[in-house]
Amino acid sequence: SGIVFSDRPVVVDEKVSIELTEYWYDRKGSSKGDLVLGVTTVDPFTLESANLPPNAIPHLTNREGYWAMRIRRQRIVPGDVMTVFVSSVGNLMYSVNDKDKGVLIPDLPTDQPLWVMMDMDG
Repeated sequence: SGIVFSDRPVVVDEKVSIELTEYWYDRKGSSKGDLVLGVTTVDPFTLESANLPPNAIPHLTNREGYWAMRIRRQRIVPGDVMTVFVSSVGNLMYSVNDKDKGVLIPDLPTDQPLWVMMDMDG
């Protein structure tokens, strides 16, 4: 599975950055898939990697404690740095190359541990 998690819960306003180093391309030279970013209240260390589903959306997001959104491949390219953080009001905010893109996911529970998760969908 291509789903990865932070190695510990993040704290409110803690920024997590991910550099997109490459994309898979099809035979026509088009990139395949979208970047999926989200959070979970489920401790990833309790999960068996062999039992992870192929995609976060919808296989994890239809379960309690998982939230994720796609960032369309047309909006990001290799070399871009994605940064996310959970705000004090429970919004997952994101930016690309230090340019604020706003709220990715609203209404997250800030009273519980939250792990960042990422998936390449496609």
